[in-house]
Amino acid sequence: MLKMIKKIVCISKEHNGSIYNGVIVGEIYDIVEYLPTVAPNGRFRIKGKLEGIEYSSGIKTIDIFPKELFITLQQWREQQLNKIGI
Repeated sequence: MLKMIKKIVCISKEHNGSIYNGVIVGEIYDIVEYLPTVAPNGRFRIKGKLEGIEYSSGIKTIDIFPKELFITLQQWREQQLNKIGI
């Protein structure tokens, strides 16, 4: 099922005590690749919004993130409709 998803929405920047600075909560991302065998529960390679930005450490943003940071665009739409009572 996850292989068929093309767009996801970031719902958190934190997972298992790690903070991921390469994503923005509430932003929609295109999935480039789903990596189901990457521990622990799979990861998404996304088309980043912050590509090419270097932090003071000189490290570029990474584009592989735990799937727990995201929900599908459809799930996000359903949540928004529920918030307004539709």
